[in-house]
Amino acid sequence: MERRTRDILSGLSLLLCLATGGLWVRSYFAWDKAFACGAVAGDVQRVVDFSSARGRLSVSVERADGFSLGSPPREGARIYSDEVALAPSPPTRLGFAFDKRVASLTYDHTAAVPPKRTTWTATVPHGAVAAIAAVPPALSMAALSRRRAAARRTGRCRRCGYDLRATPGRCPECGTATGGTIAARPNVCS
Repeated sequence: MERRTRDILSGLSLLLCLATGGLWVRSYFAWDKAFACGAVAGDVQRVVDFSSARGRLSVSVERADGFSLGSPPREGARIYSDEVALAPSPPTRLGFAFDKRVASLTYDHTAAVPPKRTTWTATVPHGAVAAIAAVPPALSMAALSRRRAAARRTGRCRRCGYDLRATPGRCPECGTATGGTIAARPNVCS
C-alpha cells in the first residue's frame, strides 16, 4: 500500500510539473489570473489571488478589515486572462520575491477605524516550481529501475518477484514474459 500511495503522489507531482511547464510557456503570451474570496465574517474578508506572467507565479493572500462606502467586498471565485503587457513586473531577486503591503481604503466617516487592506505576496519562477515538482517522479523512476535491475540479477520476475529459475520463459505466478534467459542466483554456499 505504501508503494501505491507513493506512486499516486508521484503521478500527481508529475501532472503538477507538466501543468507548470505549460503555464510557464503561456506566461509569456498571456497574464493568467484567478482569485477565490472567503465569506465576510463580521468586518473581515480574506481573498487568495493567483497570477502567472513573464515566467513568474505569484500568490497573494489579502485580508480586508472593514469596508468603506466605496469598496464593497469581493465575491466568489474567477479565472481570467489579460494581456501580458499589462502585468506588473515586481522587483525580484533571482525571480523570487516576498512583499507585504498595507493600504488604507476609501475613508468612511461612519467607521470608527478606517478600513484597511493587508496583502502578502510571494513570487517564484515557474522553473523552480517545475523543478521541485519533478523530484518525486524522478525518485520514483530511479527506485523502479533499481527494483527491476535487482530482480533481473537474482533471477526473479520483474513484476511480482517470483523465482524464475525453473521456468525462464514466462512467470508462472503472474504470466509476465521474461525474454527467455534468466541470470542465475549467486551461490553463497560454495
